[in-house]
Amino acid sequence: MSKRWNSLLSSSFHYNQSLALILNTQPPCATNEICLDGWKGFNLSNYIDPEFAHSLVCVLASYKDVLLCMKYYSSRRELRTQFYIVNPVTMRWTSIPETHREFSILPIGLSRNGSKGKYYVVKLTATTPSQLKVYVVDSKRGQRKFYCIEHPPWSESGWWPTQCQAVNFNKALHWLAHDGPIVAYNPKYRHACIIIHRSQEMHHASHGHGAVVSETLTVSMGHLRIIQLVCYPFPSELLKPSPFKQI
Repeated sequence: MSKRWNSLLSSSFHYNQSLALILNTQPPCATNEICLDGWKGFNLSNYIDPEFAHSLVCVLASYKDVLLCMKYYSSRRELRTQFYIVNPVTMRWTSIPETHREFSILPIGLSRNGSKGKYYVVKLTATTPSQLKVYVVDSKRGQRKFYCIEHPPWSESGWWPTQCQAVNFNKALHWLAHDGPIVAYNPKYRHACIIIHRSQEMHHASHGHGAVVSETLTVSMGHLRIIQLVCYPFPSELLKPSPFKQI
């Protein structure tokens, strides 16, 4: 092992405190402890209104130390949802004053307005080749506003991100389009978005015929990065039965 890798592994994994947050839905618990002995975590249901005791809780997005959770519950024979901002560090939670019937899970992101101390829940809806359509929910007022943002077309049809949860970077939410660019949106600038095109060698076609590409967007060493996993099927001649018979 090289000295550089040895130094990186030693400093990153042995001396620095873990930043991992591990979620477990059975039971719905989580922990951010460096040591899992004794499961020193927390129960998500302790943060939610007790009147919704018999319902399903899920984590949709995160922003730094804060989680965006959603709870399903029945009301007058209708399935409804309620959003919560949960801080597992301070052991506090607050509900977003928005209750509606929406059941489908849309691509979503959580952002914060530091000067006003409020959060924005951003939901990405169906898109077109030249439009980004988002719902923005204010965590304090519960206002739900719809924005249709025009941008230069880069595909012949609508697009969909490779992952549901947006990546927070430089105060904006980022989604990676399947075999397309990175789309950035900052709720502060409601009617604008930024399109970051990928290099030519990052397009799926550049990997050759038959390549199966899966990818995700992440942040590493202060930069947005696209991680690609490229797989190729076995050559057909390798799948043919052997001409030799067993004796």
